Amino acid sequence: MASHDTTLVAVALAVCLLGCFTTFSLSSHALNSRGRDRSIWLLGAGTAAGGAIWATHFIAMLALDRVMPMEYHIVGTGASIAFAILGSSLALSVGLCRSSISRRIAGGLMLGASIATMHITGMNATTMTVEHVHYLPGTIAAIVVGMALTTASLLAYKQGDAARRLAATLFLMMGVASVHFGSMASMQVHGVGHGSAHPGGTGHSLFATVLAGVVLIHLLLAQAGQRVARKMDAREKLASERLRSLANMSLEGILVVCHDGIVQDSNERVRSFIGESPIGNSLAAYLPDVYHAIRRGEAEAIETDLIGADMQTTPVQVFVHRSSHLNESGWVVIIRDLTERREAETKLRHVANHDPLTGLPNRALFLDRLQQAIARTTRSEDQAALLYIDLDGFKVVNDLYGHARGDMLLRDVARILKNGIREGDTVARIGGDEFVIIQEGSQPRTARITAARLIAALAEEYGEGCSDVMVGMSIGVAVAPHDTTDPEELIRLADVALYRAKADGKNTVRFFEREMDEAAREQRQLDADLRASLRNREISLAYQPQMNAATGEITGFEALARWNHPIRGSVPPDVFIPLAEQTGFITDLGAWVLHEACREAASWAAPLRIAVNLSAIQVQSSSIVSRLESILTATGLDPARLELEITETAILSDREATVETLTGFKALGVTIAMDDFGTGYSSLSSLQSFPFDKIKVDKSFVAAIEADGKACSIVKAVIGLGRSLDLPIVAEGVETEQQLELLRAERCTEIQGYLVGRPRDIVAWSAATGKSSDQRAA
Repeated sequence: MASHDTTLVAVALAVCLLGCFTTFSLSSHALNSRGRDRSIWLLGAGTAAGGAIWATHFIAMLALDRVMPMEYHIVGTGASIAFAILGSSLALSVGLCRSSISRRIAGGLMLGASIATMHITGMNATTMTVEHVHYLPGTIAAIVVGMALTTASLLAYKQGDAARRLAATLFLMMGVASVHFGSMASMQVHGVGHGSAHPGGTGHSLFATVLAGVVLIHLLLAQAGQRVARKMDAREKLASERLRSLANMSLEGILVVCHDGIVQDSNERVRSFIGESPIGNSLAAYLPDVYHAIRRGEAEAIETDLIGADMQTTPVQVFVHRSSHLNESGWVVIIRDLTERREAETKLRHVANHDPLTGLPNRALFLDRLQQAIARTTRSEDQAALLYIDLDGFKVVNDLYGHARGDMLLRDVARILKNGIREGDTVARIGGDEFVIIQEGSQPRTARITAARLIAALAEEYGEGCSDVMVGMSIGVAVAPHDTTDPEELIRLADVALYRAKADGKNTVRFFEREMDEAAREQRQLDADLRASLRNREISLAYQPQMNAATGEITGFEALARWNHPIRGSVPPDVFIPLAEQTGFITDLGAWVLHEACREAASWAAPLRIAVNLSAIQVQSSSIVSRLESILTATGLDPARLELEITETAILSDREATVETLTGFKALGVTIAMDDFGTGYSSLSSLQSFPFDKIKVDKSFVAAIEADGKACSIVKAVIGLGRSLDLPIVAEGVETEQQLELLRAERCTEIQGYLVGRPRDIVAWSAATGKSSDQRAA
């Protein structure tokens, strides 16, 4: 075995360590580059590695040369360094440019083979002055160990990890040393001292000079590479810090995930989501759905839950992009917090499915739950009852106290209903003062108990003497599948039962019965016939005279609608007028009556007044003033001859709008009379607030003035009130001479009733109107 100079051996190892460290430093920059720049950096790293391998070998040979003189062949020696550099460059390119283990192993084996090739080439280029014999098995063993160490070196290396870069450096250095010193250790030397030793010979000196130059160049290259590397590291660090600063400013979380699913980097937003730094942990710990989707190659955009360190979940939307700038293949995972969006969606769903005033489910959600309840009845023996609820007296509350008080009442009713039902029942608001309850279970007993409980609960808060307002509750009930299994039909049947409850006195409950449906069908048919009545000319006007109480002179007529049905005959006004108001047909009917009355009055020779009733719906219409103006223009009637009769209840729903409407009437020149005074609220503020020209006392008081002292006092008080306000008084329903004398005694202005004349066709009053039958025919 040959012996070495230990000082030079130490120098050789130091040069090897420096070269190996430089190799991986330059490799890091190669991996951060692309295209031509990467090739240049890889060549620099290969040069550093090849130079280190070559210098280590020949410095060690010089250490041997001290005790065993030798000569060096220039061609072979030059070939050995070329093999080292080119082989190392190729090995690093194969092993480091991609992060697969197989490529790392292949590159490591190639690097070990480059060292072995350089060693054998260098040894063959060396001529010793002694006899020497290589022990082949020992050399092979040294090469195998060296290749194992170089392979371990590339496997250990990881970009950006200082500890693993140091480990890779040490493995590579040991691989180089193993091949050289292991091989030399197996060499058998004979005949030392028999030949001529030339310790200061030309071959030795020249080679030492060349070797010193190579080592110097290698050191300069390492120094230059490190300087460039430090500058690039500084630039990369600055760029990285800027990028990280931008990433931390992002409202979205950003994760950099390696190919094995381990989180390599993250921004601050992710840490705020999770509650800890995820770096070094598996993506599966936080986003298991995303992790498995990536493994299946299906990850693009996923909505899932992010699991935090405290095991709390956050709804997120995740976008996955395969990285293209990292050495190791991996993914960039962008995380968007969906908490606010989910909360907004929840609010939107609530708004879409709930009544904003009461917070109860609205019609859409009610219909969905009703369908589900009915579907369950078809799969079991249970039944589902639908309770249709309408408030009695709610319109009065709105009219008297305003919509704010009405809204407060509706919220209170919603609370009462929610407190009065069982868990699992559904209560919803589907209209102004209409509520419904879906109740499953044993029916109709359960629904009957619930309805009674709700009516009593409302009476406790809004019954007589319990509040400033008084309302009741009428309830109609239909049961599925007993009555029907169709949701819309069940609603209709419950509404039919509700109609019966109201007809039977209100504040009660009625269950649907088949005969109720017949009555409802009859009502719907009557409504259809009424809508066709104008087209079929079934509606006509009857005129009832009004007389000056003092002189007995006819002063005007009130136009009253009459319906002569082709099958039913004469339909009473107290039947079809409320029906028209309920269905909205009163708008068309009222417009026809107004136009026909004005047209007729305009044809009279005598300038008598014509009075026409306006319903609440007409008064509340925004177009009523313009429509009246059009009628007056079309008919040519003097506006001063038209008197509009309006009940007090018709003006209370929106006082400001009503004042504007009545002012518009006055601007046209028509007069306005408060009709049925005494039966409504008889509010003195109404007389003060609204521009009435006349007061009409309701016939119910006039009919009782002979026998009822209180009624007589009321009539006297109203007449006195009219005189004080300088408003004429008309007494309705006068039928006897005694009533007339009492009214004359109190100086009532005008009277109207059967005593003066019943409502008749205008032909019967030709003497008063001055229009003959001949004129009418013409």
